[in-house]
Amino acid sequence: MKLRLAALVIASGLILSACGGGSYSRGIFEGRVAGQTEDTVIEAVGKPDVAETANDKVHKFVYKARTFDTNANGQKDSEAVIIFEKNTEGKFVATTVAFS
Repeated sequence: MKLRLAALVIASGLILSACGGGSYSRGIFEGRVAGQTEDTVIEAVGKPDVAETANDKVHKFVYKARTFDTNANGQKDSEAVIIFEKNTEGKFVATTVAFS
């Protein structure tokens, strides 16, 4: 029983990751990055295609063609943009995720 469940979970993950040619559905992507630090985001979804970190208050990561919209028949997003802002501890944490 446990083996069947594990196989089902793995198969479902593979199917979802293949939908739309992207790596993550919007919901999964956002769930992995929201409220996380830059290092944690990189561990969770990989290095960004573009990282804008010159500003000392706001940083931005751009992931190109790595997400898809399950509400639009798995259509691939051209970009997923994560905005990081400094928290009270001085760490940059993801505060906004936008898809286009």
